[in-house]
Amino acid sequence: MKIGFLNRKLQGICTQKKKAAKHLPGHIKPELVFQRLNELHAFANLGEIPFQTTPLHFHPLREDRRGRFAVTLHGKYRIVFEPAGTFEWSDDGTPIKETVTEITICAVEDYHGK
Repeated sequence: MKIGFLNRKLQGICTQKKKAAKHLPGHIKPELVFQRLNELHAFANLGEIPFQTTPLHFHPLREDRRGRFAVTLHGKYRIVFEPAGTFEWSDDGTPIKETVTEITICAVEDYHGK
């Protein structure tokens, strides 16, 4: 799968060890971010990612984050992303995962309790 980034700052956090270490809490190693992105890159589309199984725990988000997805980094920290490029939509307004071959990383954060 092709991976893009919402902005340059986020791209730096996801691709440069020094920037990742500065942004992430101490208990999360930057290499884990790189590993998760490599795992996502290895899938051809969102439909191939195992749903809610460890270690990725791939899942859709709800409410004000509807249309986005997340995978687990450590504890409550997640990599949040959304479909990008050309893909198909289902009747209920969600992306058809098998048609999504590009994603945009939107955040690396703990969004719980916000």
